[in-house]
Amino acid sequence: MQTPVDAPVPPLAHHRLARSWPQYRWWKPLLGLVLSAVIYAVGGFVLILAVLLPQLIQDPDAEFPAELDFYDPWGFTLSFGTIALMLPAVLLGFRLAGCRPIGLLLSVAGRLRWTLMGRCLVPAVVVTAGMAAVSTWTQLGVGGAREVGLQVPWPMLLLALVLVPMQAAAEEYVFRGALMQTLGAWLKHPGWAILLPVPFFLLGHDYDLPGQVGIGVFAVATAWITWRTGGLEAAIVLHGVNNLGVCLLGFCGIGDLAAMEVSWPVALADAAAVVTFVLWVDGRRRTGRLRASTLRSS
Repeated sequence: MQTPVDAPVPPLAHHRLARSWPQYRWWKPLLGLVLSAVIYAVGGFVLILAVLLPQLIQDPDAEFPAELDFYDPWGFTLSFGTIALMLPAVLLGFRLAGCRPIGLLLSVAGRLRWTLMGRCLVPAVVVTAGMAAVSTWTQLGVGGAREVGLQVPWPMLLLALVLVPMQAAAEEYVFRGALMQTLGAWLKHPGWAILLPVPFFLLGHDYDLPGQVGIGVFAVATAWITWRTGGLEAAIVLHGVNNLGVCLLGFCGIGDLAAMEVSWPVALADAAAVVTFVLWVDGRRRTGRLRASTLRSS
C-alpha cells in the first residue's frame, strides 16, 4: 500500500496545501490555529514581562502609559515585537498539528524562494516610494511646514530593520498562510481563502474609514498574489518594505506612527500602489502549485 507521501498528489495551490499534510484530517488546520493562539498568548505574556519587569524593579511605583510610544525603544520593541511573536507561534502550532514539511506554510516549494523575493524587491521599493511621496506631499505641502530630519536616536533605525520585517512576515504567515490554508482545506475555490480572512485583518488595524479601505485593498491584493505565486514571498516583501517606509517617515517627522487617521488621497494612493505591485509581480511570476516531487524530496 502506498503511503500518503508516496501516493500521487495532484498539483495544489497555496490555499490547498493543508491537504498535503501526512494523515490529513479536516480538523488538523483548525487545531494548528488553536495551538498557535495558545503559544502566542504565552509568548506575549513573557515578552511583556521581560520588557516591563526591569523598569518595575528599578521603580516599583512607575506608571505606564495607556498607549505605547513608538518613538521610544521599549515602546517600539513591545509594539512590533509582540506582533513578530506570531511568527514562531504559528510555525510551532502548525508543526505540532501535523504540517510537514513546515515550509509548506510558506510556499508550494516548501521553502523560501529567494529568487522570487529578489524579483519582488524592486517593485516593492518603487511603489513604496510613490506612496511615501504622496504622504509627504499631504503632510508638508498641504498640512504646512514642519521640522524634518531624523528625530530619534539612530539605533532606532537598526531596531526597525530587525523588528519590522519580522512583524510583516508574522502577519503574512498568519493571514495569508495559516488562515488561507485552513479555509482552503475546507473550501476549494480560492475566493473563499482570499476574502474571508480580510475582516480579521481589518480588526487588527484600528484606522478610520479611508485607512481601513486601504488596509482592505492591501489584504485582498496580497492574498491574491500569494495564491497566484504559490507563496508568501511577494506579500512579505511588500509588507516589510511598506512598513519600513512608514517607520522612516515617522522617524523623520513627516508622518505620525501613532496616527489612526488617514486622508483619502493617501488611502487611494496606497491602494493604487498595492494593485500596481501585484500586477507587476504577477506579470513575472512562475509556477504557483505544489507538485508531487516537492513532497517526496522534503
